[in-house]
Amino acid sequence: MNFKILMFSHEYPPYGGGAGVVASQFIKELSSHNNIKVDLLTHSNVNKELFCNETYHVTLKKGMWLFNYAKYIKNNINLDNYDYIICNDIISIHIAGLFFSKKHLNKTILFLHGSEPEYFIEEKNIKYFMFFNQFSFKRAVKHSKKIVCHSKYMMKKFESSMKDNDWFGKTKVIYFGYDSEIFNKGAKSSVNNVELNLLTVSRIEKKKGFLRKLILFNTLVNELKVDAHWDIIGTGSYIDEFKDIVKSFNLKHRVKFLGNVKRDRLKKHYYKCDLFWLLSEYKESFGLVYIEAQACGTTVIGNNSYGVKEAIINNQTGFLVDNDEQLIDIFTQKKYQYIDSDECVKFASQFTSKKATEQLLNEMNIL
Repeated sequence: MNFKILMFSHEYPPYGGGAGVVASQFIKELSSHNNIKVDLLTHSNVNKELFCNETYHVTLKKGMWLFNYAKYIKNNINLDNYDYIICNDIISIHIAGLFFSKKHLNKTILFLHGSEPEYFIEEKNIKYFMFFNQFSFKRAVKHSKKIVCHSKYMMKKFESSMKDNDWFGKTKVIYFGYDSEIFNKGAKSSVNNVELNLLTVSRIEKKKGFLRKLILFNTLVNELKVDAHWDIIGTGSYIDEFKDIVKSFNLKHRVKFLGNVKRDRLKKHYYKCDLFWLLSEYKESFGLVYIEAQACGTTVIGNNSYGVKEAIINNQTGFLVDNDEQLIDIFTQKKYQYIDSDECVKFASQFTSKKATEQLLNEMNIL
């Protein structure tokens, strides 16, 4: 039997962040099955996706995105033609909740990445009322076929935010996974002849913990005399301000901004570092970047909180830290040298996009 799936994802490479990457990975894995055809609906200015049967690109006008999507779907896409519809991010869920019929929602799967409860339920600003946030979300949840959460933490967060039981029996944890063809173990190498090479791959936003890391890095280099180097991959709204702060610390020669790096080249940077660290202040639902690093055999450090606790085995594949003193101890005692890279790879192998797709197909009763 053949199946047709519509992947609806506002975010999609080259636009957006992790949600878009998840969409592209699922499209790749789903399309590898001969009996499945996947179409993509997005606003991202992407050429025809290699693994897609059809790519629908919506042109959005400022302040009119809700109606741009609704009009485009009505005029260009027959939702009756699909066996399943996947709403991969906040915008797609919002559109579906407002404009999909109950019949179409009944075959829709909602992917929850992390901030959905805040966007739809908790943040009661003017946009919340103007765009009917809570109404759209509750309607999508009530009539959807399945609600897929990126982690156990995310599922608890979602369920605790809902005052009714419209979600009951629909939630399922599926860790969205990493592409094992891109991220895998290789030979360690170092381009910086220093004692400690650090790496961060992240959007450069204030709440991603960059200032905290810089203060710690300064302590290591200038007070504890650790010969260290820090590579940062990514861009974001905080980058210019943060570069100035790095310069004011006289650390410009030790902190290198590499900008955006193509995903198929990221693993080379994981091979070069001794430690990957990301100390986000957000309530991260999981942290796929930690898994990608570990898949390359790299030791990782994250905060001992929220969904990050599901992405690292403390003292076995990396470190979950509660305070700066623990971080300093890890660096000065070189505890990272005792982490077995094979253990990192073994742990990460549980979270491949291929395994996530198999779980999703089981939920769809396709496998």
